[in-house]
Amino acid sequence: MSNQRYSTSNLSTGLMCYKFIFFLFFLSLLPLHPMHTFSYADEFSSKNYKLTFEKNLISLSASKADLKSILIDIAEKTDIFIQYPASLDKEITIKINKITLKKALQRLLKDFNYSIIYIGSKKQAVISDVYILQKKKTSPRINSNAARITDRIKSYEKRIESLKNSLSKVDESSARGKSYLNQIRSYEKNIENLKRQLD
Repeated sequence: MSNQRYSTSNLSTGLMCYKFIFFLFFLSLLPLHPMHTFSYADEFSSKNYKLTFEKNLISLSASKADLKSILIDIAEKTDIFIQYPASLDKEITIKINKITLKKALQRLLKDFNYSIIYIGSKKQAVISDVYILQKKKTSPRINSNAARITDRIKSYEKRIESLKNSLSKVDESSARGKSYLNQIRSYEKNIENLKRQLD
């Protein structure tokens, strides 16, 4: 009986040692770093640029980077609306460090016709919209301006409609409601000014 107990115990110990060795072997096959770290780095480097927006200042380092991608990134980080033609195709190499959004846009768009729209009072005006145009050699300048102004009016009207929809879901006297109303009034004033330019 005692011999049988010892042989069973030896068998259990052998299995435990085998499992432990297998576990160590399995651990040795695992990578030292998680895979998502490398995939993130590959994705980041493929953009050919690095953009940061901190304390209302933009820093950008780009090497033959797609301008469209940079503009989309700027719009997301700064919460502004940027409209550009579908035909916009330009690679840029640029380095800017901690400058205002306005100055950054001026540097990026120096080869284009563009308009920057502001909202708020003169002392606290902030950029709301940016409209970029390709130069058209065949179109008269007056017609080009009229088309641009018409497009801007349509864009404001769409934003007003969206704001009114959001306003209907909140109390107008609340902080959010008042913010929506102020934005609507500001856009309506911009539309009035643009319509005067068409007259």
